[in-house]
Amino acid sequence: MNLSLFNLEKHTLNIHTKMLIIALVDALIAQFYFDSLPFEFKFSISVAVLPIYYYFDRTLNPFKTALYVMSVGLAFRTLTQVNIYGSFADAFWSDFPFVYFDLLYGLIFYFLYYKSEKVSLSQWAVVAVFGDWAGNTAEALFRHGPSFIFSSNSTMIFLLVALIRVFISIAIVIFLNHYSRLIRKDEHEIRYKQLLMLTSELKSEAYFIQKNMDYVEYVMSDAYTLYSELDELEPEETKRIALKIATDIHEIKKNYSRVVDGLGKITDGEVNFNQMRLVELVKILRYSITRYLTSIGSDIQFITNIHTNRYVKEHYLLMSVLRNLVNNAIEELIKTNKHGVVKLKFQENAEYYIFSISDNGTGIDNKDLEYIFETGFSTKFNEETGNICRGVGLALVKDIVENKLNGYIQVKSVKNVGTDFYVYVNKEYAGG
Repeated sequence: MNLSLFNLEKHTLNIHTKMLIIALVDALIAQFYFDSLPFEFKFSISVAVLPIYYYFDRTLNPFKTALYVMSVGLAFRTLTQVNIYGSFADAFWSDFPFVYFDLLYGLIFYFLYYKSEKVSLSQWAVVAVFGDWAGNTAEALFRHGPSFIFSSNSTMIFLLVALIRVFISIAIVIFLNHYSRLIRKDEHEIRYKQLLMLTSELKSEAYFIQKNMDYVEYVMSDAYTLYSELDELEPEETKRIALKIATDIHEIKKNYSRVVDGLGKITDGEVNFNQMRLVELVKILRYSITRYLTSIGSDIQFITNIHTNRYVKEHYLLMSVLRNLVNNAIEELIKTNKHGVVKLKFQENAEYYIFSISDNGTGIDNKDLEYIFETGFSTKFNEETGNICRGVGLALVKDIVENKLNGYIQVKSVKNVGTDFYVYVNKEYAGG
């Protein structure tokens, strides 16, 4: 047996299993009926359910389904009513005429609905009403003969019953459609949030890759400068090594560039590194910091308050400054095992963007405040290991703010209360 034949047989099995399940459900629901009419005739609720299958599953053949419904229904009624009629034969023939309803109902749906290329809810409802009325009329003819049809008001009653059952069917279809839309809406919202999170992560990673590319460019430039200056001062081997450094770093940059281009395409080209909104920059910083805090199991809170549409061109430098100050605050809180809060706020005046980074840590001694921006000075001494941070972070921050962003930085600290850093960035130099 080849694969296509196997798949065909599997599909056929699934269709027949589905029709068998429908027939079983119909036989059970058929036990709920009403017969309080001027003549002896049972009207089952199952007929209100059957057309719903055809509405939602256009692959379902109504006539084949009718054969299943007829066979299973007849067997079920015979077995459950044998005690009433006294024998299998009497039970079988007593309800046999209902098969004409099933057959005609299935044929009408087959030709007027299933075979139509384009269908609508109104067409489906009309076919259901007609099939219901015609099926009941056919069953009544075989049960009671033509005289019953002409001597009673059964035709109008059959039409009224058909309208009531189809009204119930329409109500169920509308409810299921509405419920399905709600489910899809919830699923779409979940997927949309997941997509936004993925896009945010990609943009964050792309941002820091691009930031590293700039640093790689600086190192490559320095290495090539070294190569040029050693032209007459050092042996050929030293020159060769310096040139190799520049070449390798250039290859790294090219690889980074390919990654950034790919991430840019994934995020629909939204990754723009020429300039960036401050709110977007802070969003990336918040994501990076929050991810780090989560990874170490810290309950430190990082709160940002940035509401502006301003753009900056020197966002790599500004990110370095803000990230360094926020990380310093977090490290201090982690060292003291204190449940802390780090806040980043933004405001501006006519000349400067002003960023404040605050924490509720142990603060800085007054005697140390005037030295914290000096290269080599550090208050981060590990008493257990004897290790000391070399103190280049804040010195670099001050250098970037003053010499690259034409601004200045201030610090205020109260022992056992907390520390506030204020970064003033010149709007013109920041590209705002």
